[in-house]
Amino acid sequence: MKKTLLLIALFYSVICISQAYSIKGISFRKSNELLLAPKFAPKYYSSNTLIDTISVKDKNFDFKIKKFGDNFFYPYIFIERIEENSFFMSDNYFLNNKNQKVILGSKDSKEFTVTTSDKSIEKEIKQFANFFSLVNKEIEKRALYSKSTFEKYGSVDKFPQEFWEENSKFEANISAKEDELLFQYTKKHPESFVAFWKLVEKFEQHGYKEIYEKTHNNLSKNIKSKNSAEVLFSAIKEAKFFSVGNQFPIPQITDLQKKSVKFQVPKAKYTLVDFWFSHCKPCREELPKYKELYGKFNPKGFEMVGIATDKTFALPNLQKTIEEFEIPWTIYLDENSKQSDKWTIKVFPTNFLLDENGKIIKKNISQKELEVLLTQNLN
Repeated sequence: MKKTLLLIALFYSVICISQAYSIKGISFRKSNELLLAPKFAPKYYSSNTLIDTISVKDKNFDFKIKKFGDNFFYPYIFIERIEENSFFMSDNYFLNNKNQKVILGSKDSKEFTVTTSDKSIEKEIKQFANFFSLVNKEIEKRALYSKSTFEKYGSVDKFPQEFWEENSKFEANISAKEDELLFQYTKKHPESFVAFWKLVEKFEQHGYKEIYEKTHNNLSKNIKSKNSAEVLFSAIKEAKFFSVGNQFPIPQITDLQKKSVKFQVPKAKYTLVDFWFSHCKPCREELPKYKELYGKFNPKGFEMVGIATDKTFALPNLQKTIEEFEIPWTIYLDENSKQSDKWTIKVFPTNFLLDENGKIIKKNISQKELEVLLTQNLN
């Protein structure tokens, strides 16, 4: 009996060992502790999600990782804590059920780079980076300009308005270039896992764009058969509801007392639906101007609806903010951003301008654009 139990124990220990692998490495970073965590939301990882923390001793570390349920490449990041609420995050790192040796950072750079011994991963990352090299140079040049601007003013809060307007145009231009390059890259390299995860990143940042749907269609049958790709495609189809010209969908929200209510688009020529939360600095900075526009144009046919996505713990602050700014328009509650997450609304504030029939005219209209539109059409 004892021999039988011993054999069973040995059998299961062999299985466990065969179902795990090792990520060993050397870190040139300062922290003595590393966290390995998913780059994106858990929905893209299914059961292939792990979060692990390990100590770094004499610059060496060794993660023991349980194998995933499939052989796809999953993006993770290394995170190091600098202070209580200060962290540095590494470049993307791809897990693929194989032992790897990695190097974090380098002796000669402060960048949180990741170099892996898996040559196939390194080759794909390099090939992808080369394809985007011109755009990446533009981004690097802009980063240097932002750094010099910071050195000049000493604080982001002191940057002139012209900088932010120029920066907004730059980001929109670069994003459009990246979108087109990603579309072209997937046509040439439909099996690229790096391109797939870049598509996830772009979609998570910007929501639906027709080019994202087309880029997804470029991917190989193998990649599109993965659970991650199926989740992405479902999210793209759902987010498509927010295309200009479509009817604004009915959100599942409550009133501020958490009672279920049926969302209704106000009877007005123009309605701005604003997704925000009370601790969001850009959201709060917009409130005075919105109050001005609301006071001026509400009698002429302009309405606003706020959908607050505050966490449960922040609801007292939401109520305080509404009272502090004396917000006159209706505020609904999307507690813990359940509806916003489902609709892939990740950036706040996000707004949708609707016509009198509840159809979307524009997404993320600026306050200046809104004022011009209302002045031209409601006077």
